[in-house]
Amino acid sequence: MIKDAAYWIKKFNLKKHPEGGYFRQTYISKEIIQGNALPNRFIGGHAISTAIYYLLNGNEFSAFHRLKSDELWHFYSGISLTLHVITLHGEYSPINLGNNTDNGEVFQAVVDE
Repeated sequence: MIKDAAYWIKKFNLKKHPEGGYFRQTYISKEIIQGNALPNRFIGGHAISTAIYYLLNGNEFSAFHRLKSDELWHFYSGISLTLHVITLHGEYSPINLGNNTDNGEVFQAVVDE
């Protein structure tokens, strides 16, 4: 039985994400890298690693944003989606997340800063 977005939002207590969609942080490392050891794009210290659940419902989208660190995307369920990646050099590269691997979709992808 296919679950709809409302089911997953309630099941995992997802909240609105400022860039669009819904999310919940599922992990944050207890270890922090101090700000003076990080590149200038960071302000202050940051956890070594974090993880979230993220869901886009229907025609929602995630607003374009510049990454400060790499993101690892996983596809679990639902309709496939396209990550639109633009490098610092202006090169465009789509990544299709989904379960139709015969059509070029992937279950996970890295988007690096």
